[in-house]
Amino acid sequence: MADHLPDDPRQWPADPFRVLGVEPGVAEADIRRAYTRLIRRFKPEHAPEQFRRVREAYEQALEMTRWGGWTPPAFTVTVQSGDEPAPRPAAPADPQDAVWALAATDPAAAYSRLVELGQARPDDPGPALRLYWLLAVRPGLDPDRTRHDWLAAALTRGRLSGPAAELYRREVAADPDRALHGPYRRLTEAADASSHAVLQIAWRRLGPAAAGRAWMVVEDDLAAVAGRAGGLPERDWLSYLVAVAGHAAFEVSHPLSGRCRQLLTGLRHLELREGWAFDLLEEREAAARVWGDTLWVPPLVRDAVRLAWAGAEEWRQAVRRAAAWAAADPPETLRAFDAATRPAGNRRVLEGLARLLAGVAVDPVAYPPEVVRGLAHDFLARDTRADYDVMRPALLAFLLAERLDPEELCRACEVDPGLRPRTLAGHVRADAGLRLAWQTATAGGQ
Repeated sequence: MADHLPDDPRQWPADPFRVLGVEPGVAEADIRRAYTRLIRRFKPEHAPEQFRRVREAYEQALEMTRWGGWTPPAFTVTVQSGDEPAPRPAAPADPQDAVWALAATDPAAAYSRLVELGQARPDDPGPALRLYWLLAVRPGLDPDRTRHDWLAAALTRGRLSGPAAELYRREVAADPDRALHGPYRRLTEAADASSHAVLQIAWRRLGPAAAGRAWMVVEDDLAAVAGRAGGLPERDWLSYLVAVAGHAAFEVSHPLSGRCRQLLTGLRHLELREGWAFDLLEEREAAARVWGDTLWVPPLVRDAVRLAWAGAEEWRQAVRRAAAWAAADPPETLRAFDAATRPAGNRRVLEGLARLLAGVAVDPVAYPPEVVRGLAHDFLARDTRADYDVMRPALLAFLLAERLDPEELCRACEVDPGLRPRTLAGHVRADAGLRLAWQTATAGGQ
């Protein structure tokens, strides 16, 4: 429950899980739900210090959960036995293995030894990978470097492939902002990497970079892939370029759009054979024109729809950010949606949001119809205002508190013998803004 914390943040526990009121090891969805409940109580405009601490606890708990289940690789070498009766000679021992064994008892000494090994073997990604794992578990071993510095080094030394590439995929999924900048900023410029490896890294970064509007990263990656396009199958190069152009279409004034158009002229000979790619780009450009005329729509909502229409998987995370905004202040969400529905051009974007929410919204509590009617009677007994427009913010708060779907309220109250519940059901049935605000505020629980 959200009332387990005192109002004074100085009395809060240091453990992030205790702040959130969950046990270590719970699923990420449970952590998000606990966070959503707390920010409803500690709103940033009314309790900024409490809100800051809740946000920090949420980020720490997610980080600990994501890393807690990861076990560093053993880096052992297995020699398959053959059919010959005589034993094979043992492979020479790798000095890294002995140092890695030392990490269990003296991680500081192991860290120093691995740094020395890395300096002696600058083309071997192994020491950098092990240093990455050590700092992932014990970040205090090095005050000047983080695990990201070592993973970037391992990627460069491994020519953007191997175990380091898989670890980087996880980093991009866990923390896109950090995985796109700092030591990873110009990752695709690795000189010794193959064209395929560069393309794979660029693909991996495109969605998160577009979600965070890190367009310089997209530009650099596009330039790196374009410089190696001669070593790629034309279909792979076209697919990537169309994906970049689809995102760039939502940034019409950005130079990236012009660069994509210029590069696509060199692939027009594929238009008959690969017509799907050019058709897809036309669809996304048309969607971008609609999106560009919807400035009244709340920014977090626009971001979620933009990513979905551009084909980025990151739209789900964007929906959750919009859900956190809506859950933190439902009345303001309702006002924002009301304002957004007035210009006709915004409706397609809001309809797009509704379709996205249908895929991520939390299932409401399944109340029997008679219980729903009882809850509605209790609400109407407390709120005696006859003007539905004045009642709407309180009604939304009631529906969210009870986890009661507005559609379920309508079905139950439309057959109520009382006039007020039936009238309420009719108003809610016609109130697209209230239903959308409810859907948005409840979408963060998945």
